[in-house]
Amino acid sequence: MKLLYLSDSYLPSESANSVHVMKMCSALANSGHSVTVACYLEKGSIVEPFDYYGVGKKFDLLNIARSRIPGMNRMTRFLTARKTLAAQHGYELVYGRDLYGVLGASLGNGDLIYEAHTPPRSYMDHLCCRMLFGRSNFLRLVVISQALKFEFLRRFPSIGESRVMVAHDGADIPDSDAVPMTDLGREGVMQLGYVGSMLPGKGADLVARLAGELPQFDFHIVGGSSQQIAALKAEFASENLYLHGHVQHAAVIKYLRAFDIALFPMQSSVIVSDGTDIAKWTSPMKLFEYMAASRTIIASDFPVIREILIDGRNATLVPPDQVDCWISAIKDLARQPDRRKTLAVNALEDLKHSYTWDSRAVAVLS
Repeated sequence: MKLLYLSDSYLPSESANSVHVMKMCSALANSGHSVTVACYLEKGSIVEPFDYYGVGKKFDLLNIARSRIPGMNRMTRFLTARKTLAAQHGYELVYGRDLYGVLGASLGNGDLIYEAHTPPRSYMDHLCCRMLFGRSNFLRLVVISQALKFEFLRRFPSIGESRVMVAHDGADIPDSDAVPMTDLGREGVMQLGYVGSMLPGKGADLVARLAGELPQFDFHIVGGSSQQIAALKAEFASENLYLHGHVQHAAVIKYLRAFDIALFPMQSSVIVSDGTDIAKWTSPMKLFEYMAASRTIIASDFPVIREILIDGRNATLVPPDQVDCWISAIKDLARQPDRRKTLAVNALEDLKHSYTWDSRAVAVLS
């Protein structure tokens, strides 16, 4: 099938949005589809987008023109979708995470699927969703958690439960020859790490605090800007805390493989760059990458996280804001290498069974 994937992603970039788009489109291509991705290509980047995300060059990238007029980029994406479909390239399906692009595409005759990772963020978004869901060529809404499905059905009951599909995020199963980072911390010391952004509520500050409370272990944070790293260093100065900054996505597996325990310290409110709180709806890609790397996971205990993790089977779940519980969980796992191994093996098996990008790509088009 010839498929047009509409995004508002900047490629390459540090955003989780861009990782999701590239991994999904790679998986769609793996399923045998011919895929073209509409995106904002970063001119002058010294890194090829396919190399940056560690995916093969199996699909095409279509650059979206940018406008310097505030608010006009939504209209630009709307018009780009209309123009691309009008050019009669033979696309059989439009799939996208860009609401405005998908809405533009809906004015044509082709079938389309919209994927949402948050509820509508404004009155205009809400209005666009209502228009989109009423179109005769709208097939399905894909969301990343049961919690988000319930929220969309609450706001748009007319869409019908059968047209809302839950597809959690995913991860690729890493190559067996992915070599762990060496000299990551002190020799003979247990290594604990967090991979992700330093946005408010992601929990990087909790990792830094744990480092101060547990000097017998090494703690690592992979991610964050230079300004965020400087601010964290100013507040926490533990010698056993290593701040590595942002790394290319393709290199993340090397860090994960060097960790004895992977930490997922999300808090009750997670504010992303546009001010949206995503904590209730999230399906964090890093969590699946922890599972794919077969790491022992300690994670915050939230209903949306329990959609993926089972305490005592593939992870240890603890109250997000109770530092003493995190300390106890770390100490307990440090004393139980067999339990760590069991949790890690189960996490990988669950990932293989339910959460690979390839299986997700098949499911959303089924």
